[in-house]
Amino acid sequence: MRKTLISNPFGVTAWICLANRSVIRLKVVSTRFLIVRVTWDEARAYAKWAGGDLPSEAQWERAARGTDGRKFPWGDTFDSGKLWCSKEKTGDAGGATEVGRYGFSPSGCSDMAGNVWQWCLDWYDADYWKGRAVTGAADPVNLNLGQRKSRVLRGGSWYYFTDATFPCAGRMGYYPNNRSDDYGFRVALRALR
Repeated sequence: MRKTLISNPFGVTAWICLANRSVIRLKVVSTRFLIVRVTWDEARAYAKWAGGDLPSEAQWERAARGTDGRKFPWGDTFDSGKLWCSKEKTGDAGGATEVGRYGFSPSGCSDMAGNVWQWCLDWYDADYWKGRAVTGAADPVNLNLGQRKSRVLRGGSWYYFTDATFPCAGRMGYYPNNRSDDYGFRVALRALR
């Protein structure tokens, strides 16, 4: 995989990654906003290019929930003021907002609830976590189970307003080639020793 950094008209570093003779471009409008409207493959290509990967579901949930089992990143009570989401009707937030302002977790990660759904490494299987003890494995990742048609998205997005969308354990699956204004990603990097 060859990678090339470029500058866009906004003066912000963007990237082009040439893989399998195809060009992948992500438009970066500002470094303060998330990159949205990316497929799972594009998100993963960027994460790999940056020296990491997409987080597994287990990594994502640990970063969101911490070790005390809280329901939301900030505690057990839903508070729409602690995340970027619609307030009265679906879609009234109008779009994603700047990163680092909402949804802080005990681990210090922001935007773990609301703003945009975040792609995870795993294939989606509705029954994957049923009866599975997370404590037995350091980082369980579903790379093989289920129909392997959908990838996992976590965190909820600005488009929704009900508390049922935003718990740390909340998840959904969607086709990996789908793009949406409320789909984004984060990069998981290995800790330095």
